[in-house]
Amino acid sequence: MKFKSLISALLSAVLTVGAVTTFVVSTPIEAQAKKTSHKKSKAKASSKKSSSKKSSSRSSKYSKKSRKTARRSRYSQSYSAPVSAYQGTVVPGREIVIDKPNLTLTVLDEGKPIAQYGVCCGENYGQKKRGGDHKTPEGQFLVSSIEDASGWTIRGKNGKIYRGCYGPWFFRLATPQSRHIGIHGTDEPESIGKRESEGCVRLRNEDLLKLKEYIFVGMKVTVLPDEQ
Repeated sequence: MKFKSLISALLSAVLTVGAVTTFVVSTPIEAQAKKTSHKKSKAKASSKKSSSKKSSSRSSKYSKKSRKTARRSRYSQSYSAPVSAYQGTVVPGREIVIDKPNLTLTVLDEGKPIAQYGVCCGENYGQKKRGGDHKTPEGQFLVSSIEDASGWTIRGKNGKIYRGCYGPWFFRLATPQSRHIGIHGTDEPESIGKRESEGCVRLRNEDLLKLKEYIFVGMKVTVLPDEQ
């Protein structure tokens, strides 16, 4: 009986130790599993947040690009008006000479002056190198188109829309530096005789209408250089 009791006590002790051992061993594993699960959840949440930020950033970028394109298209309306069917009457030997130093535009017929008008040229001096440098290009060019500018508008820096800035007509010149250079009218007649334009050649509107009687597509235009 004593022997059986001893064996029962030993078995009970072994089972108790085993249970304790199992508890002690399993506890760190469960803790590690919980820790790993927590890390995964945190990483997933971080990934979603990062993805959301990227999506928001991309959306904002495209939104800014769209607004920029819209602003540019509104401004370019000034240059996208329909080209007039008017081509002018070709007269061989007739040409235009624009004198930047003296701010005059002279119409020549076989080398003889038949009309002359005061003009406003680019505010900066010298040869035009690129669009936006506010210089009037120097050299020989051809009139590439005669365009009705009476309905053209531009948006000022204050956000307002202005009409009539180019007068009734725009005689576009084929220049290598910019496709936006031409001879046109103005809503600022007081600028004639000064250097205030962004590169185009301005005339008073009444003088522009007189010039239209002489001008034609393909007409040679010579712009004399600034004095060195």
